Amino acid sequence: MKILEGTGTSGGIAVGRARLLAAPSAVEEEIPGKGTWEEARRCREAADAVRRELRGLRERAAEAAGEAEAQIFEIHALLLDDPDFTGEIQRQLDGGAAAETAVRRAGETLAAEFEALGDPNIRERAADIRDVSRRLLSALGGGGGLSGEGEPDGPVVLVADELTPSDTLLLDRSRVAGFVTRRGSAASHVSILARAMGIPAVVGIAAAPELEGRLLAVDGDAGRVTVDPDEAALSEARSRRRAAARRLGRLRAGGFPPAETRGGIRVELAGNIGAPGEARAVLENGGEAVGLFRSEFLYLGRETPPDEETQYLAYREALERMEGRRVIVRTVDIGSDKRAPCLDTGREENPALGWRAIRICLDRRELFRTQLRALLRASVHGRLAVMFPMIASLQELRCARKLLGEARAELEAEGTGTASVEVGVMIETPAAAVLSDLLAREADFFSIGTNDLTQYTLAADRMNERIAGYYRPADPAVLRLMKLTAENARKNGVWTGVCGESAADPALIPLYLAMGITELSMSPAALPEARERVRSLDMEEARAALARALGEVE
Repeated sequence: MKILEGTGTSGGIAVGRARLLAAPSAVEEEIPGKGTWEEARRCREAADAVRRELRGLRERAAEAAGEAEAQIFEIHALLLDDPDFTGEIQRQLDGGAAAETAVRRAGETLAAEFEALGDPNIRERAADIRDVSRRLLSALGGGGGLSGEGEPDGPVVLVADELTPSDTLLLDRSRVAGFVTRRGSAASHVSILARAMGIPAVVGIAAAPELEGRLLAVDGDAGRVTVDPDEAALSEARSRRRAAARRLGRLRAGGFPPAETRGGIRVELAGNIGAPGEARAVLENGGEAVGLFRSEFLYLGRETPPDEETQYLAYREALERMEGRRVIVRTVDIGSDKRAPCLDTGREENPALGWRAIRICLDRRELFRTQLRALLRASVHGRLAVMFPMIASLQELRCARKLLGEARAELEAEGTGTASVEVGVMIETPAAAVLSDLLAREADFFSIGTNDLTQYTLAADRMNERIAGYYRPADPAVLRLMKLTAENARKNGVWTGVCGESAADPALIPLYLAMGITELSMSPAALPEARERVRSLDMEEARAALARALGEVE
């Protein structure tokens, strides 16, 4: 028995025989070209075939994992027309290369450029380029798909250097128990898809050839892979897996009692969604509200920004699906790390610190005005709240609120009805947390985005696997900023929620409630477990745990 340590990016327990997936070698036999014009025609036809394939993958992803996760395939479709990618392919063709060789070289070149950049958000795009290149090669008849030697009987654990988003989506859930890769991070597209589809995953473990066919026990919670587990380890893994399945079934079958601690402290449990249709999953899992509706899906993959009517219909649908429950819409939060041609963000050295979110909206006010008008029109169809992302100053909040007021006045002058809308601030920057006493006087609520707040506070990018150990949502510095925010909010009669991934962390939920946070918003699938955790809490114990975590007591 041997234990390999990595990073768990999708929780759960998986047991199965390893199936080693080997990506095609970077060194391929050169294929003689048939002339630039003919090879260019073949590339165009292959690209058309891949576009059709990506449309199908997008539909499948939306059904299996939700609209937000399906957007990656829209990004892949855009890469087919990326001028850097197509330009490099054409350069290779002009040099006499065959279509297969041109695509392979262009993919390798662009992926290497992405990986060489300093920003981990951009480096993640290397996997997208490889995925698109692989699909083009397959359409050209040049291979490029993953190849597995043999097919073990029973459940399998896929082991690879890297799995692309489409590889993940196409996994046969009746056979595939989990996967293990060398590359990837908790924030990569593959990990996000894996969590949405319920596939246990561990990254940071080399795909050694000797693993082929051997029995693996994958612990996606602990980030551990046991090779050739003995009877005791195997029995424990299978027992934990069965217990988790029974527990989830029991939680869902038992209805959804109030999320209330043993001492009677009430907490609102909400769901994060990326499209209106995902509201159904919130309700099915006992969610009381939508705590984060990401509006980016309306902008990604578009050459022109979505018009007011398109946005209005999307917001209206979400409000109607939630049947009077609160829906918090985050205004568009896109930077140069996402492919949204309609915003023309360009490339930046460090998009996490660049032109994104509220900064784009305040610079491009007509675009922002369109979204605000659509939101206000939709407000009459339910209980709408709007929150502004990446606020770092009081001036930004005041400016955004002023534009919201102007949009309301325009609609009223046109005879279009609107309803009262709560206005919130996402606390994602240390600046916002430090200024929370001032922001609370001009906001109705705060929602702490722990993903960004953690990385900005600790200077540790959450997508960089090399410094994963530095990204600590439970670090005293992060917790102190969160506690300060909640205290300042409470003094001003403002409620505070958490909408980052840590909102579902059973170890952090007690700390958040002890701070005075009254709303937790998470992936809908995590809601039943979070409810159970809240109902088991003793607040005296939670307050003592918070004091220890803050470093106030030994």
